[in-house]
Amino acid sequence: MERVALYMRKSTEVQPWDNQKDVLDKYVADHADMQVVGEYCDVGSGSKVLPDMQKLLEDAEKDVFDTVLVASLDRLGRDPHLLTEVFRVFMKCGVSFADISSNFVDTRTVDGRKFANMLVCFTNWVRPEEEMGKEGEE
Repeated sequence: MERVALYMRKSTEVQPWDNQKDVLDKYVADHADMQVVGEYCDVGSGSKVLPDMQKLLEDAEKDVFDTVLVASLDRLGRDPHLLTEVFRVFMKCGVSFADISSNFVDTRTVDGRKFANMLVCFTNWVRPEEEMGKEGEE
């Protein structure tokens, strides 16, 4: 049985959870080999670590679940550096990740792992340029 954690994030308190929750619940219901062992729900910006994301990362390190599911990648975060750090924690802990709205980011597959690694590479490639801009270099 695959132990899964559901992660949901909304930007404002007035937005409903229903859509993300419904999509995730349907996905799990369609996969009899999955058991939800945790739900993590944050309200706030997708560019920083929020309280339930911090708990999600801590629980990944405690081997609470095998896979993290999100309705779409932007619900996990919008900042490429944040996503890189989250993916690094998942990889270090042997946790798989799946954006169920796409076939691109699903680290349970070879192609999904390749895509996640490409995201990390591009993020690291962009970082020095950003740092140069901050220092005022040309």
